[in-house]
Amino acid sequence: MFTIFDKDKIPVTLTKEVWIGKLLDPVKGHPEVKDYLEEIKLTIQEPDFIFQSIRDERSKLLYKGGLTAGKYKDCFILVVVKYVKEADHLHGYISTVMLTGHVKKGGGLLWQR
Repeated sequence: MFTIFDKDKIPVTLTKEVWIGKLLDPVKGHPEVKDYLEEIKLTIQEPDFIFQSIRDERSKLLYKGGLTAGKYKDCFILVVVKYVKEADHLHGYISTVMLTGHVKKGGGLLWQR
């Protein structure tokens, strides 16, 4: 699907398998994000908040508000990125994306715009 650099210049990838097989799955996924691909990229590049995940120390929760419309107009986009050491650098992989009405603080605030 895409690889883009986060605010710290670390590459972050959304694979086709995660997009189709996980995010767009109508039962277990978050198909409401299907119209927000560009906004997902912007959330990675210019998040409003970054929190540490409480489930996985390698994962961070990136939030951005003000990008959604319609019935989701007051929602934040949440992108969960797992950062993995590869050879001589870190690489992020999107685990999930969802729309949420509020910022869940997770394992602590790492960064705020």
